[in-house]
Amino acid sequence: MEKSKMHKEALSRMRVLQEKFDLNPKILKNLEDEKLYYSYRVSGWSFGCIDTIDYDELYEEEVRAFEEETGNYVYHVIETKIMVPVCTVDIGNMEISNLERGENEPITMLTFLYVSPYEEDWSTQRLEDDYLFAYVVNLGEQGSDCCDAYFGEYGYVYLTSDCGALLRRA
Repeated sequence: MEKSKMHKEALSRMRVLQEKFDLNPKILKNLEDEKLYYSYRVSGWSFGCIDTIDYDELYEEEVRAFEEETGNYVYHVIETKIMVPVCTVDIGNMEISNLERGENEPITMLTFLYVSPYEEDWSTQRLEDDYLFAYVVNLGEQGSDCCDAYFGEYGYVYLTSDCGALLRRA
């Protein structure tokens, strides 16, 4: 499928998201120029913010790899950081699991809002109420005992917004 047709569909989807969630107009304006933005929480996760995807080289590489591998066109990315229990257990030495001590570490997930190259899939990928179909990649955390491996999956994600940034809702 032509990228221009996928881009046109992405613009249509972003207009719907902008209207529903009162997003920062820079997101749509820059998407019109084929510049990709991502949304994230800052300052102790107290408010939403946006930036161009090239602000974080790893994020840009992840998007590029996903697009090349799948043929999908990513039109927005949402960064989500969550705390997960540290899950190191040394059975041989009977070490007490950090889970029992309540220790946590952050992991980063990127949610890719995308347009499939298969037009027959588009209706199932568009916003419905407050959710849409997306791809989520778990980037793990550098030096993590538990979540080093990158992995991703497709599924529905619920959305919200804050300060003009599109965010995932728990």
